[in-house]
Amino acid sequence: MFTADILDCSVVGFDFEWELLESGAMFMGDPITLPMLTTTSTLELRSFPNKRGSQSSQATILVHHHLNFDINGDGCNTLDDLWTLFPFWNESYINDPNDDGLMSILDFMYINTDDAIPCP
Repeated sequence: MFTADILDCSVVGFDFEWELLESGAMFMGDPITLPMLTTTSTLELRSFPNKRGSQSSQATILVHHHLNFDINGDGCNTLDDLWTLFPFWNESYINDPNDDGLMSILDFMYINTDDAIPCP
């Protein structure tokens, strides 16, 4: 589950819409909660200030191909998973999250340490 929120909700006269570009699914409101994503996806936010024109911004939501990159096997994606991976920084690593064979900062971004679901 992924929740997106606009930081300054006090802006008057703005309408917002969110779209998952891969599927075309549309979401209205602020905040929004997306369904469980099974592939890396792009979310676009479009704002319509005072009904004049539009502005947009996109964010990529990274999803590991195993859906849960739980390195230490505790059933959660937490800071402990990051610490477990840290010794492999800049080294060859089979089945790393972005599948390039090297443990880099991009791989660390696949670990969602802000898991809304309580861990066991």
